Formats: sequence, C-alpha cells, structure tokens
Amino acid sequence: MNREYEFVFKGFNPSREEYYGTILTLANGVIGVRGEIELYPSKYGFFASGIYDYTPIFYREIVNFPRVNGLYIKVNSKPILLANCDNLNLTRRLNISQGILYTSLECRFGKAELSYNSLRLVHRKRRNILLQHSRINLKNSEKLSIETPVELDKVNPLIPANIYIKHYEVVDMDIGGDYTSLLLKTIDNRYKVAIASKTIVLGHVEHVDKYTLTDKVVEVYDVDFKNMPIEVTRIVSISTSRETEDPLDKAVGELEKAVRDGRDLLVAEHISSWKSLWDNIKLRIDGDVEVEEKLLFYAFHLLQLVDDEQEYIMIPARGLHGLGYRGHVFWDTDIYTLPFYIAFTPEAARRILMYRYRILDKARLNARKNGYKGAQYPWESCDDGIEATPREIPLDVLGENRIRILTGDMEHHITADVAYAVHLYYEFTGDEEFLLNYGLEILFETARFWASRVEYDDDKKAYVIRNVMGPDEYHPSVDNSFYTNVMARKNLELAVKYYELALEKGNKWIDKVIEIGVTSEEVAYWRKIVNNIFIPCKNNGFCEEFEGYSNLRNMTTKTKGLGIVKVGEKFLELKDTQIIKQADVVAALFLLYDEFPKHVVEVNYKYYLPRTTHESSLSLPMYAGLAAKLGRIDEAYKLFKLALKTDLEDLYGNTSDGFHVATAGGLWTTLLLGFLGIKASSGKLVKIEPKLPEHWKSVELNISIGGRKLHLRVRKNSVQVDDKSRGEAKRIE
Repeated sequence: MNREYEFVFKGFNPSREEYYGTILTLANGVIGVRGEIELYPSKYGFFASGIYDYTPIFYREIVNFPRVNGLYIKVNSKPILLANCDNLNLTRRLNISQGILYTSLECRFGKAELSYNSLRLVHRKRRNILLQHSRINLKNSEKLSIETPVELDKVNPLIPANIYIKHYEVVDMDIGGDYTSLLLKTIDNRYKVAIASKTIVLGHVEHVDKYTLTDKVVEVYDVDFKNMPIEVTRIVSISTSRETEDPLDKAVGELEKAVRDGRDLLVAEHISSWKSLWDNIKLRIDGDVEVEEKLLFYAFHLLQLVDDEQEYIMIPARGLHGLGYRGHVFWDTDIYTLPFYIAFTPEAARRILMYRYRILDKARLNARKNGYKGAQYPWESCDDGIEATPREIPLDVLGENRIRILTGDMEHHITADVAYAVHLYYEFTGDEEFLLNYGLEILFETARFWASRVEYDDDKKAYVIRNVMGPDEYHPSVDNSFYTNVMARKNLELAVKYYELALEKGNKWIDKVIEIGVTSEEVAYWRKIVNNIFIPCKNNGFCEEFEGYSNLRNMTTKTKGLGIVKVGEKFLELKDTQIIKQADVVAALFLLYDEFPKHVVEVNYKYYLPRTTHESSLSLPMYAGLAAKLGRIDEAYKLFKLALKTDLEDLYGNTSDGFHVATAGGLWTTLLLGFLGIKASSGKLVKIEPKLPEHWKSVELNISIGGRKLHLRVRKNSVQVDDKSRGEAKRIE
C-alpha cells in the first residue's frame, strides 16, 4: 500500500455497538469475528464460512457460534460496566493495512482508574487462529479479576424478534488441561466445529479457576496488581469439518503451534500476509485521498471473505459480518462483487464461480421442480444449493399476519446473471481450463433453462417471458421484464458463442459438448430465440422496465434520483406507479453497455434516475457506473460518493445486520468499468476509456488480466500500462 490506512472511531454508545460490530469485523474467509468491544456483552459469537443449519422460515441459515473473545474485568469484586464508567474515553482504530483492530480505553470506576489497550486479529495466514492481546493498567486498586469465557448462549433470532433458535450443542469438552477445548455439532448433525482456547496472563496471578455453567465455560484469573501492567494474550483456534474429518485434533494442533510460535511471530506473519494482498491493488487516486481511503475500506472487507484453501467460496450477501439475509448467497455475488475479485484476486473469482458449479445439479433439480429444463439457479442459496428464499414471513408469534415473499418464485434473472459472470471471468482471465471443465456446462445448462422458459407469442411474432420480477422488487409478476429478457438473450447468445468456440478448438472441447449432450439442432433453437425475443423498447429509444410500465401512474421521487428515499412497508402502494426500487433497466444497460446505441442508454438513464428510490443498496453503484460511461461525470461522482456512505455512515440504517457486500463490490465495479472504462476479451486488455472526475489528476492501480499483473496509470487523456510480469510499458494517448 502507499501508506498506512486507518479508520478511527471514538466514543461508546450501547445502541450503536452493533453497528460498530459490523464495520470492525475481522475475518479471513474461514471465520468471522465481529468488532464489538470485548469488554462489553454481545449477542454475537463467531461465524464459520459455509456452516449452516436448518431453521424455520428461512430453510437454512449461517450459525451464530459461541463468543470466544469476550474479556470481562472486575475491580474489587465488582464488574466494570462500560455504560456506568465515569470519564469514559474509548477509541477504536481499524488498521486495514495490517488487518488489525486496536482498542484503547480509559475510565474511572469508583476510585479505581482503568487504562486498557488491545489488539485483535483474525489471522490471514493461519486460517484457524484468532489472537487478542490486552494490556491493563489500574490505579487506586490492587485486586483485579479477569474472565475469559467461551460463551455458549449465542443464538440466531427468528421472526418475530423475540423468538430464537440455537443451532449447536456441545458434544465434547475438556477444561482440565493447559487449554480449554470444545467440540460442537450443528443440530442437523451435518457439521462439527471445534474450539481450542488458551489464555496467557503476565502479571502476579494469585489464583486461576476454571468451571462450566449452562451458558459458558469460564477461566478466571485473580491478579494482585502490584502497580505493574497486566498483559492478557488469548489465542483461539477454530476448525470445522469442512476442512478436516477431525476438527478437534486440528484445532488443538493449530493452537499448540501458535502458542509455541508466540504473539510477535503471529502478528508479523499476519501483517506480512496482508501486505502481499494489498500489493495486488496499490490504489492511488491523485486528487481525492478521501475516496481512495474509502474504496480501500470496502476492499478490505471484500478481501476478508476470501478463503485461499477451499475448492469453492461462498460470498453471503452480508459477508461473515452478521445475520442479515441469514448468510444466503444472491445474485449480488455474480454481478456486483465478482468484478473486484476478477481484477485483483482471480484465483478467488474462480473459486466463487466453483460454488455455482458445485450446486449445478441442484439448479437442474430446481428447474425440473418448476417445470423447466436445464438449470435454474435459486434466488437465495446456501451450503446445499437448494432454494432458500422464504415463501412467507410471519409478523406475529401466531403467524396470523404474514408477508408473501415472491422473489424466490419470480426473480429468474439470477440464472442469466450466473452465465454473465462466467463470461466476464473468461474475458478477463482467459482461463480455458475453467471454461472447458466447468464454464461450458453452466452456460449450456442455463441456456436450456431459458429455452424452456420462453413462450412464443403469435401476436408479437416473438418469444416472451411472462410472470417474472426484475431487480425492481416494487413490481412483481410482470411480463417481459427488460432486464430479464435482455439478460436471458445474452445467456443464450453466450451459449451459442461458446458452442461455436468449442467446435473451433476441437478434440476435448468437442468431447465436452458431446458429454453435455448439446446438439446443433438445440443450438439452432437458441439462436432463433436470440434473434426473436421480445424486448419492450419504443422507436424513440425508451425501453419499458416491463411490458405495460408506461401505463402506470407517472411519478418521480422527491430527490430526483440523487438521494435515498426509504419506503419501507409502503412499497406495496407503489406497484401501480412508475416509482422503482433500484437500477433495473439501468443495470442491464450498464452490464451490456456496448450492445445498445448511446442515445438509447442516455434516454433510459435520464428517464429512470428521477423515478428510482435507491432503497436497495445495490442501486447507486449501477447508476454511478452508467453515468460515468455516458460522460455525466458530475452526476456519477455524486452518486458514487453517496454509495461510499453505505456502511461507513450507515446510510440505510441496517449495517448492524452485516456488511453490504454488493455495494462494496459495486463501488469497485463503478471505478473499474465506469470511471476507468476497462474492457478485456479472452484474457487480453482491449481498451481503457477513462471518464474521470475533474479533480482526479490520475488513478494508479495494479490489475490482473490474462494471468499478467498490469500496473495502470490513468489520466483523463492518457493511459500508461506497465506489464509487471514482463517488464514492459505502453503509453496510450
């Protein structure tokens, strides 16, 4: 990185602690530990990537496992309660360059004066390790008690909010030795999770006690202060049955090794690993340090979701940061976040797509269940690939009032979104091995879905797609959604393109086509649909969001699309108006920008912007990106800056539920494809067409294309590309 990047948060407010818990989350793609201060109770423990359990309403959800980093202090036998501290001074510093959360606190408790400092990391290299080191100073008191529990009372909330479910139980425990170890299993018996914890206290320890209660396993250290600082190092190892058949043995082994190696080595390794990761990006925006810093903040949280070891990666809509959307995977991953990973960690992008390949059979099953052919990807999915979207949500304990959820039944566009993601990955990486062994099958099976999903309309003399929902969820059950139809067309077009490519390559490529069972007659039908699918556009270039949209009551938002309008439960009142929730037509035009005349893009951008509430956090990056492509730079920058507030300023008021992963990825997509105008094809850089804000003197960053590491220096009127792999430089005026 160019320098140390640190985000500072001051003060303590119990009502805001869950917000800080999200934005200060530390993760490494295997485990995620929220950022609530360790001295204060939290309803959250840790999350383990890919570990889900059955639950009412939501089918399966990510598990809220025990809290393993709480540290509670008693002075003269009285617990220190932060909410009751006098002269409380709390500062938290998230150093994203190092991947470390630093906490410093001072407060007065009666006559005692407490000074507390800690660092916390979730190890980037040793994927099972959490390290927390605390330094405690105390004045006007000699007796201090430190408790480092494993808190077994963490549960998942249901709906309504006063109902909970606990997804794990303890099947083995050992507290008699040098460390505490537990083996948990999920209630469905599908997963085992092991915890091994060691607390090291440097100071005059008078007594150590270990015991178990129904809701926690406790280690208590009674310390005679002696006017010397007390240091508490807690190392926790967490392992799951996703990694090994014996997670307890692995957790204990990793813990013992970490303890032997010591805190200093663990910290140094972690910082070094983050430095290597940041070297893949090296972003610098000359003229806008604020935006540079904020983009890197969002990149930090995206990078924390990458697991370098598993065959596939799941990217939940709210990351490993919270229980929002129950840890489910949406189209967010394929459309919004994948470009970031493709550009900077293409190996991770491949493993993200491997998740889609892994659940391909379940997508086939989903299509058959719904009466279609090929593969239909679920709107929401988790570990097993089964449709996980709730059909209805109760609003009261008895379930007498319910909201019907239609997205799982109608947002079929996700199937085309996955195909689009496969194509984008190949365009930037040229990864033929992935395309041959996995990508072709996804492209062909999703094309088969659309070929069975369309209907031929004799009056229109065209293929139509009825009863769907586009990205705009204010308008369910529509016919011929522009987004759905053009993305379905693209899916079929890509299947035809890659079928022809396979025939050109011959040998094992043709063998793969034969293995999948694709015939020339089938491809001819795909081509026919591509050439004859109905797209609801007028002669003047205006494209209806769906057929009949123009007949709805014409309204615009009070912000004219340049601010957020929160509709909430009143969204049902908007289905008969032209007000929309998020980028829909605009999203399609951004993704397929080169396939539409510029005047068509311009007409639709200008029409839909003032009618969009941006109530979905997915909306602003798409509008900003398209505005940049159109050269509407001031407007693009304003929308972009607003999107940058999403989590850093809790723009939507729900960051406490987890990080907005799609927005984070969307911001980077706006930069890469919008402001910088990067385009690649078959693993080669094709062009860069910058549309930079006026005060941006230049943008520099590293990017990976076709397996080559490129350093870009982009100005308004020139582009310099240095191939770090070959030591070549090219200047484009």
